Amino acid sequence: MYILNEVPTGVIDGVNKAYTTAQTLYQAVVITVDGVIYTGGVTFAGNVFTLDDAPTASITISYYDSAISTTVTGSLLVSTVYSAFSRLKQDVSDVSTTTFMDWADWVNKFAYRHVAGIDSERYISEATITATAGQDWAYLPVDFRDITKFGCGLYLYTDGIRSEVQSVLTNPNSSTEGFYIKNDRIYFRPTPTQAQTYMLRYVPSEPTLTALTDYFSAPLDARYTQYLVNAIDILYDQWDEQSSDESLADFRFARLLDELSRNVKQSPAVYILDDSTLNF
Repeated sequence: MYILNEVPTGVIDGVNKAYTTAQTLYQAVVITVDGVIYTGGVTFAGNVFTLDDAPTASITISYYDSAISTTVTGSLLVSTVYSAFSRLKQDVSDVSTTTFMDWADWVNKFAYRHVAGIDSERYISEATITATAGQDWAYLPVDFRDITKFGCGLYLYTDGIRSEVQSVLTNPNSSTEGFYIKNDRIYFRPTPTQAQTYMLRYVPSEPTLTALTDYFSAPLDARYTQYLVNAIDILYDQWDEQSSDESLADFRFARLLDELSRNVKQSPAVYILDDSTLNF
């Protein structure tokens, strides 16, 4: 959830620099000090943030208390794949849960990136980006990965209506109106002279599996149990130093990816065509 212009807890006396937010401080977006946007240094520790400069009159903070979006999950539990893998190998008592989770997480991340490449629409998230007058940047969503896939982009709202035309992705030295991305920020060109609202469509970062009770990311449901078991088995053979199987590892994994590609139902790639009658 986005918390706008919260007055944090802390004494405002020109000396105190540490303040505490009421909610979880997941990511700060804008801090104002004495009525203007704060551009000095700031450090974060839990719900406490500390400025390099002490406010003398007022302070507000706008921030997110959680990730903006969550990666779409499938219906297949890690524990289900673990059970199937145990039946395949008959005895995996030498494999710790931590080691198995490493394998499951690696395979899930690999599959996520692969599916995002062939069917990005399955994972695309949307977030509102607010451009402030006089400031040429805004924070990206905390789970932002990229906007290079089909269907991604930045769209300007005008009078509450989202444009069908994407803003132009430019570079820092370009005079062309548009935007560019660097690190955790999106930069606008030229610098906005008034507040503007955008919709950002992007692919979130890869999910992380940490427990047997987690789910693999969509579309990895029960139909793909054998795919996951086989993929994990490749890592098991390498870990168990089965040299004969190690030599076939790349071939086996390439075959699994090919099967995944052919069986994942893809969303149709549809482009919006401009209405030429509006040009006259």
